[in-house]
Amino acid sequence: MKSLIPFQSSNTRFIPKAAKTMFLPAEQRALTMFEKVIDYFLVEKSKIKSIYRYYNFPLKKELSKPKVFGDLQFDKDNCKRYQEEHFFTISNDGLFSGLLFYVEVYFDQENVLNNLKDKTNWSTPFLRLFDHDIVVEKGDTLNVITEIDLIVKEPSYKVNLTLKAKNKIFKSEYEWDVVSRCQTQDLNSKTSKSATA
Repeated sequence: MKSLIPFQSSNTRFIPKAAKTMFLPAEQRALTMFEKVIDYFLVEKSKIKSIYRYYNFPLKKELSKPKVFGDLQFDKDNCKRYQEEHFFTISNDGLFSGLLFYVEVYFDQENVLNNLKDKTNWSTPFLRLFDHDIVVEKGDTLNVITEIDLIVKEPSYKVNLTLKAKNKIFKSEYEWDVVSRCQTQDLNSKTSKSATA
């Protein structure tokens, strides 16, 4: 990911100023007919069903407050490689199977576009990490280690998840890059899946 800094003048103003990718544990809902059509044409038939694209995802499906997955400041050099650890506490009883991602675009301090809450034509991807839903209760905990590499020509991302629910531990990991070469692994069943979008 190349920096725009070498091309800017001293008084350059970037619009938008920044963009943050947010993520949170959520219940997966059924795709609408429109979403099924979009999903069919955007995903090759051979791809394992791990990422689902939703539009106007219902907030009632959230299982915890969101965390920042990625933060791009357009007036700074974003070429970096980093790892972060995120802790979620389940705030609502429900069925957990994966993570929901959405974007916040900052035009300035007061004007922020949130494609989860605002009406946009951008999808909110849901990353399914388990083949089955896991019953979670308020107070259960979720630990997610994220790895992001923006230095390489094709930026790559990885999530490593540990869920503690009802005195049981569930683990899964998923990694992908900008050309959508994906691999997901449910560490509980010791089986892995891979595909190319």
